[in-house]
Amino acid sequence: MQQSGVIRARKKRSLARRIWDYKVIYLMLLPTVLYFVLFKCKAVAGMSLAFYDYRPRGTNIYAGLKYFEQVFSSPTFGTIILNTIKISLLRMILCWIFPVIFAIMQHEVQGKLFRKSVQVVSYLPHFLSWVVIFGIWNGALQYGGLLNNIYDLFGIEYKNLMLNTKSIVGVIGLSTLWRNIGWDSIIYLAAILAIDNTLFDAATVDGASRLQIITHIILPAIVPTMATILILNCGSILDAGVDQILVFQNSAVQSTIEVLDTYVYRVGLIQGNYSFSTAAGLFKSVVGLIFVVAARTASSRITGSNAN
Repeated sequence: MQQSGVIRARKKRSLARRIWDYKVIYLMLLPTVLYFVLFKCKAVAGMSLAFYDYRPRGTNIYAGLKYFEQVFSSPTFGTIILNTIKISLLRMILCWIFPVIFAIMQHEVQGKLFRKSVQVVSYLPHFLSWVVIFGIWNGALQYGGLLNNIYDLFGIEYKNLMLNTKSIVGVIGLSTLWRNIGWDSIIYLAAILAIDNTLFDAATVDGASRLQIITHIILPAIVPTMATILILNCGSILDAGVDQILVFQNSAVQSTIEVLDTYVYRVGLIQGNYSFSTAAGLFKSVVGLIFVVAARTASSRITGSNAN
């Protein structure tokens, strides 16, 4: 017993020593830790509100599954879930596949100045707010905009895509891709640049074409990164981007792009039904957790390695 106590004391001293040796790095990490503690971990305790009748004053009254029943029995809940999954899957697939392609294209460009210029231009939309992006896309797609003028050149009747229920989901997906393709490609480009150059030299000596190098060297090397990104994205399967949806919504297309987050915002927060909105948020979190576990299991079986 005395020996085990000595070992634990040594481990504690060793941990304290490592923290002191790398104190600058830990201080840099501190804001991130505080963010997750305050806005993620502490918020978990507030999830209990889903099981209580909220009272601004006094003690909350236990309500059981009352608000979950209200969420699931809502006549529009099924349509809202379908809209959420449809928009979220479109955003996730577009922003998972095309950044990989864009990263490979950047790697294949020989001109360093041109490659850097493309990178800078592609990164810029990521730093724009959705309000600004909506203004850009609305100006291009509305009547009298750029796309309308192109249609007029070919004598084709134009319909405003921002007011069309059949096209608004595609507009949301493409605007998301336009905003994120450059920024999301950074991690894939970093994975490509980490590949040993001797593999490229050996493939070139053996007479491999660029397509064969991409297929047999680059893609297998970035598969673990792609799997990790997919697993992380699966956790937000019911997160269709409330900030984007709110600015793109209008009376003509609201029923088509009404998602769970905007529904919670309208019914739960604006109308002051906080218990209802918490129940819907807890349901969303549980579904996200299930998808993360399922995606991780599937990734482990397909790739033969764990994406930790």
